[in-house]
Amino acid sequence: MLEGGQLYDKIKSKHKFTPKEIKIAMKGILEGLEIMHAHGVMHRDLKPENILMRKEGDFDCVLADFGLAQITT
Repeated sequence: MLEGGQLYDKIKSKHKFTPKEIKIAMKGILEGLEIMHAHGVMHRDLKPENILMRKEGDFDCVLADFGLAQITT
């Protein structure tokens, strides 16, 4: 279970992110996209509301809400 909330909420509540926090978040987002694209899946609704944090106070991100996703072959 993911307990950290949405990236959107973090953006709204915190005005300045440290370079380390940005690096951790981007790493999770890009790794998720790499895995999806390797399997021919296109998210089609990537936005801060659909990026979740694993734990409270942590910036390890995962992608969520695949309602508009499509398989591309």
